[in-house]
Amino acid sequence: MADHSERGREVFAQQAWADTYRVLIQSPRATLDAAELERLAVASYLLGDDGGSLTAWEDAHRRHLEAGDRAGAAHCSFWLAFCLMMRGQMAHAGGWLSRAGGIISTDLDCAAAGYLLIPAMLGALEDGDAATARDLAVRAAEIAARFDDRDLAAFATLGLGQALVALGEPTAGTARFDEVMLSVSAGDVGPITSGIVYCAVILECMQIFDLARASEWTGALDAWCAVQPGLVPFRGQCLVHRSQLLQAAGDWPAAITTVESACRRLADPPHPALGLARYQEAELHRLAGAFDDAAVAYGRASRDGYQPMPGLAKLELARGHG
Repeated sequence: MADHSERGREVFAQQAWADTYRVLIQSPRATLDAAELERLAVASYLLGDDGGSLTAWEDAHRRHLEAGDRAGAAHCSFWLAFCLMMRGQMAHAGGWLSRAGGIISTDLDCAAAGYLLIPAMLGALEDGDAATARDLAVRAAEIAARFDDRDLAAFATLGLGQALVALGEPTAGTARFDEVMLSVSAGDVGPITSGIVYCAVILECMQIFDLARASEWTGALDAWCAVQPGLVPFRGQCLVHRSQLLQAAGDWPAAITTVESACRRLADPPHPALGLARYQEAELHRLAGAFDDAAVAYGRASRDGYQPMPGLAKLELARGHG
């Protein structure tokens, strides 16, 4: 078992996710310590096995509690909640966030307290309360600095950038994006956080029409994906961003081919970015005048959890239904 443990650490450090999974899954689950279970959870997630990842996070959470490590247990609870939110299981995710809060209580000062600010920050951004999101991001960054937690720092810096953009300060916001991307590109941040940050920054740059930044970071994301055998969750989303950039450059056939490939990658198993891919596909069909195909794709985007506006409204206007 010691050999498996050493080998697991080695292949995890090499970002060989399939090898990490094989090494750890071959060991009896009861013999894996919390750190090994966390590696198994990460590898499973990156291979697209969301169910296996959740189970491993739960086991790691339990192992931390058995060892009396409340901070470690709360940290696992956050990742459980985050992965559940990515799957759209908000009630279940809320339960794990509440459990993490209960574990930390008021007497435990740890990095997990900062992680628990991240869902609230995201909620504030979604609700249009950018000032609250900014304040939460600053608080999370302070906790990250105190505990030298680089993943938490990345989430906080990303959120601060998003809040600043929403507050009408795009220059300050993009500066924060560049800052967090330097940390990601340097390999200072864990793989799940890295993928989330890459995709979020690119999406933000697209939304403010900073195509030069979006193109640069899409290229970096593509290279990051390419060196990790077996990586699943972020490849499809990278293709969506590449399709958007091809569209902006006027290469419509390549944009359509690329987004169709993204839809195939993201559909099995269904990934949260599938709705975004469907929407991009619909937009391309609408702009090309293929209104029936666009309507079908907008419907699929909606079913996959992505709000099909304003594209669907523009389609209705183009059809003379407005």
